[in-house]
Amino acid sequence: MEAYVAGDADAFERLFRTLAPSIHAFFVRTVGRGAVAEDLLQTTFLKLHAARANWRRGERLRNRDRRGGRERSLAQAAARDRVNGAWCYASA
Repeated sequence: MEAYVAGDADAFERLFRTLAPSIHAFFVRTVGRGAVAEDLLQTTFLKLHAARANWRRGERLRNRDRRGGRERSLAQAAARDRVNGAWCYASA
């Protein structure tokens, strides 16, 4: 993440290759396979991109334990946003 924040042109691709499989697996477990899991994966990486300006040097993106780290928090936020958005549109 530090390389991405610093402007390394290839860093985002490396982040995606490293993190996407576990984030996608999280979404498959929580919402099922298909377009929703793919959309949430993309939303998570958009959130990661937006959060880069607030990145603190030395902060870990991924924890080594099974609870996940910041990437899991971003994924959970993407899922919440999706649920809240669907609820808001359904009730309008």
